[in-house]
Amino acid sequence: MNYDFLNLILEVSIDNNILDDELKNLEEIKKLVAIFLNYFITCNIRNYTKKIDLNESIDNVYGFLKQFDDYGDRFLNILREENDKKYTVSFIKDLSNKQSYTNIDGKVNIFYNESLRDSYTIMHEFIHKFSLHKNKISKIENIIGEVPTITLEHLMKNFLLKKYPYDEVIINKHNDLLASMDKSIEIYTEIILIDLYKKNKRVDDIIINNFLEDLDKSSFEYQFLNKTLPFAIKKIIENKHLSFYVHMRYILGTLTSIYLNDKIKKDSNKIEDLITLINILGNSDLTYKNDIKILNQLDLPFKFEESIIIPDDSVKILTKGYQKEVDNLKKYQRYKIK
Repeated sequence: MNYDFLNLILEVSIDNNILDDELKNLEEIKKLVAIFLNYFITCNIRNYTKKIDLNESIDNVYGFLKQFDDYGDRFLNILREENDKKYTVSFIKDLSNKQSYTNIDGKVNIFYNESLRDSYTIMHEFIHKFSLHKNKISKIENIIGEVPTITLEHLMKNFLLKKYPYDEVIINKHNDLLASMDKSIEIYTEIILIDLYKKNKRVDDIIINNFLEDLDKSSFEYQFLNKTLPFAIKKIIENKHLSFYVHMRYILGTLTSIYLNDKIKKDSNKIEDLITLINILGNSDLTYKNDIKILNQLDLPFKFEESIIIPDDSVKILTKGYQKEVDNLKKYQRYKIK
C-alpha cells in the first residue's frame, strides 16, 4: 500500500486548508452517515428492463416539469439553445452507465441508455442547469445542490406511475438508496482516516492496526472497518483525492428528499419551498447572506450559519423517514422473492 501517497493526499486536503469549508460541514454530515450505517441495506442494484426511446423520455420530463412554475418552457428553451452553433445540451448514447453532468459554464451532457432511467437523468441535470449560480458553484450549492434534484426525482415517480409499471418506476429510488449507502460507507472510512491523520500526522499499517486493536472485536464497527478500510485507502490512492466532500451532498439530498416528499404529500403547497430553493441557487443577484436568510426561513431539516447545522430533532425525523423507506424496500423485495 502506497501510504506515502495517501499521506500526501491527506496533507494537501487538510493541512493546506483546501477543504476547510467542507471539513466544517463534515462534522454535521457525520450525523447523516450514522443514519445509513445504523440501518444497513444489503441488496443489489437493479437494472431497467423496458426499452424507452429518448424522445419519449424527453416528453416525460417536459410533462412533469410543466407542473412547476415556468419550468416546462425553460426546459424546452434550453433544449433549443445554441452557443457557437452547438447545442447547450448534448445527448450521448451509452450503455456503460456513465455519469451525466452539467458543467459550470452551463453545458449539459446527458448519457442515455434508452431506459426509464433516462427520464430521471434528464430531469436531474436540467434542475442543475436551472440552479447554476451565475455560472459558478456557490458555497451553498456545494453542500445542498442535490437536494432539489433528488427530491424531484422522487416526486417524478408518482408522475411516471401513470404510464409505466410500478416494478420499473421504483428502480430509481431503490438504486438511489443503495448508492447513498455506498457513499456513506466511503465518507465514514474517510472520516476515520482524516481523524487518524490529524492525531498522528501520518497514516500507515501500524497506526491503523493499533486503532483497530482498540475496538471491540465483536462490534459492528470493528468488523465493518476491518473489511472496508483497505478498500477505502486503495480507492483514495487510485482517485488521487478524498471523496467525502462530493458524496456528502448526495446523502444530504437523499435524506432531505424523503423529508420533503413526506411534507409535500401532506400539503401540496410545500412544493413552493422546493421551487424557492431551486430559484435561490440559480439567482445571481443574491449574495451569500441573502441565500442564508431565505434558506433558514424554508421548511428544511437543516439550517445555515457559518456551516450547515442539522438539529437533533431533525436527525430523528430523517432517521424515521429513512427507516420507513428501507422497510418499504425490504417488504417489496420479500414480495418479489415469493
